[in-house]
Amino acid sequence: MSPVIIVALLLLLGALGVLFFPWSARHVTARSALNRRFYQSRLQELAREGHGPDDPLVVELQRTLLNDIPETDDAGQPAGGRFRRRSLIPGALVLILVSTGVYLKTSSPGELLAWQQARQQFPQLLRQAGDPAADPLSDGQLAELALGLRSQLQDEPGNTAYWQMLGRIGMVLNDNPMARGAFGRAWQLAPRDPLVILDYASALVRAGEQGSIRQGEMLLRDTLARNGPDARVLDLLAFSEYQQQRYAQAAAHWQQALALTPGDDPQHAVISGNLRQARQRSQP
Repeated sequence: MSPVIIVALLLLLGALGVLFFPWSARHVTARSALNRRFYQSRLQELAREGHGPDDPLVVELQRTLLNDIPETDDAGQPAGGRFRRRSLIPGALVLILVSTGVYLKTSSPGELLAWQQARQQFPQLLRQAGDPAADPLSDGQLAELALGLRSQLQDEPGNTAYWQMLGRIGMVLNDNPMARGAFGRAWQLAPRDPLVILDYASALVRAGEQGSIRQGEMLLRDTLARNGPDARVLDLLAFSEYQQQRYAQAAAHWQQALALTPGDDPQHAVISGNLRQARQRSQP
């Protein structure tokens, strides 16, 4: 049980204790005892003065005492006190229900349990994701791994590899906002790393937003200008231009990428097919 739940339960029990504590009964008991003492003292004074039991002063004193002392039941409780205690039960139930509702609304226990489970399974899922011989992770396991990575990155915000892994999980799960955010953080940590730039630019050009696409293409062109021709960068830039219906520019970049890709590389056939399609679209 988490400390938050323990504190909430203690506060609730304290509130119920205050609600049911017999404040009024204690007050009535103390007042009754004081009245009886006063009655006995006054009765002794009247006896010393020669007043008998039937004297009007004694009778009036007895009547006043009976009016001041409330009736009690067989258990010694003030009359009606038990009824008042029972009348508090609906209020106590309402307090419990409201407290439970507020807790469920504000604390999201389901999300908390999912986070705790992800934290526990994170090391195992991380090893499985990095083992080529292990079974591929399902979408549910990838989501748990992403949650575990987010939690781990709270402790290691400068871990570029974890940010890249989180971004790739976002790409696999078609969660482009998560991918862009994670790759963006990795790029801020390593703005000159070609792999980081390629990952970030890939998420940007696939975002479907013109501002993000322009930013991604700018990163790709800056990388080409700084590091020289690269098949992966050219391929991604050609893909973005093709998506923007700039078929001639796409064909030119795919032609460059094809020249840099070995013939036995599976990507060679993919780039060749893309080049052929771009040339067909570029013809009037």
